[in-house]
Amino acid sequence: MTHITRAVALFLLTAVLAGCQTKDLQGKVQNASHEPIGGLKMVAVEVKEDPSGEPVRFETVTHTDGSFWFRGLAPHTTYVLAPEPEDVTVTVRTTASTGPEGQTVVLEKPLVIRFSKDRRGILFDSKTYLEWVAGPDQDTTWEEARSWVQELSLAGGGWRMPTMEELKSLFVKGAGPRNIPLLETTGWWVWSCETSGSTAKALIFRHGSPYTSELSRSYNCRAFAVRAYR
Repeated sequence: MTHITRAVALFLLTAVLAGCQTKDLQGKVQNASHEPIGGLKMVAVEVKEDPSGEPVRFETVTHTDGSFWFRGLAPHTTYVLAPEPEDVTVTVRTTASTGPEGQTVVLEKPLVIRFSKDRRGILFDSKTYLEWVAGPDQDTTWEEARSWVQELSLAGGGWRMPTMEELKSLFVKGAGPRNIPLLETTGWWVWSCETSGSTAKALIFRHGSPYTSELSRSYNCRAFAVRAYR
């Protein structure tokens, strides 16, 4: 998955340690479509009881099948594990503790990467294979939202207003301050493309519920653009 090498990633780390604790650690990384992510830099940083001094840091790179292997970790030591790809900010991390020398700890479940955002502000969802861009962070009527999306030429264009089902797929309880992974906005409502007469549907990201409002409403409403992954 080459997109991750240029994207800011939101990681859902659901790993469970299996078997005996040890000084070596293995695992796998995949996206939400169960595809392996190769060429991804992973780091393991020692958790020190004494905050003074530099913690020991280990690095490795995932293979084409998404697997990684940290070798030579100190026994009976806790490490923070995190992906650290080029030009990517990691938003979630996990910890693992080693035990006696000579055995290998294996992460029972893969580390699953669903959302990532690149420097241009484009969010990629590896579950739906949709790309998203957040519009201006200001109160926006439906007509203003449509105009902004129609004029958006970012990364080759092809953007459109989302359907309600697409907006629902973007709602993740607890992700960011608005239940929206990585897309920055202070509004709670996001307009959809679905209209009827003088009204349109929007999704309220406070609780993930749909709402029908007048096209002229702007308070707390925002515009998002969506397109298929390129």
